[in-house]
Amino acid sequence: MEKIPGKLSLSGSMCKTYHTIGSLTTLKSKLHESNIHDFKSLKEVIDFQDSYQNIRQELISHHKNIIEKEIEELNAELAYLTTEVEKQKKQAEKENRSEIEIMRERLNVSLSELPKNIFQKIILKLKNRLYQGRIKHKEDCFEIEVSRAIKDIVDHYSFKNSRHKSISSDINGAIRQSAQYALAEIERKKARIDELNTFILGALGEQKVVKVLESLSDDFHLINDFSASFTPALYSRKKMSTSSQSKSIIFWSHPQVYS
Repeated sequence: MEKIPGKLSLSGSMCKTYHTIGSLTTLKSKLHESNIHDFKSLKEVIDFQDSYQNIRQELISHHKNIIEKEIEELNAELAYLTTEVEKQKKQAEKENRSEIEIMRERLNVSLSELPKNIFQKIILKLKNRLYQGRIKHKEDCFEIEVSRAIKDIVDHYSFKNSRHKSISSDINGAIRQSAQYALAEIERKKARIDELNTFILGALGEQKVVKVLESLSDDFHLINDFSASFTPALYSRKKMSTSSQSKSIIFWSHPQVYS
């Protein structure tokens, strides 16, 4: 009696399998060509397809939280900057008044000096005019000097305030802008995966067949994605083209005949 090659293993030993199934190999290759490297298995690809809407909504919710947190942080930062601007303004005003007061004191000292000769008289007169000129310049430019001293923090406040007004006036627009790149990327992946759906279905079918074949005994060897070429080439009578096939094949390594 001849041993039947298709008999399932009863001993627990499994069919020896080589290589990845052809459709899965092709699918991975095409995804990599499209710069998609996120998926490590066919299940992950299918899960992404099935969960796409949930993934998209979670992405939007994530960026909504980012924008809401940014608004909260801006509120706190603007409150701090408002206090700091006022504090630095008062400090700058104090320093400028102090400089003016010092020059006035120096002017008063200079005015109280009595020249001993014509040369000293000319020097004192020039010195007094210099002090008076500096004092006038300081007084005329008082607000400008104060503004210059606090320019950096005022610019920082203006930038933060502008951002706060922008996102607060259109929160949904801010969320869309924040999520724009991430949404475009998952939409690109979804579109490409949908284009490759025939390879996904093919890989699913091959996986099911391979799963059944792998339950054969270890007398059998399963070679996935097997490719063979022939010399001379094989031709189809109808199409007159070279026959080229890439299949999963199985062979029995210990043929025995029993009488």
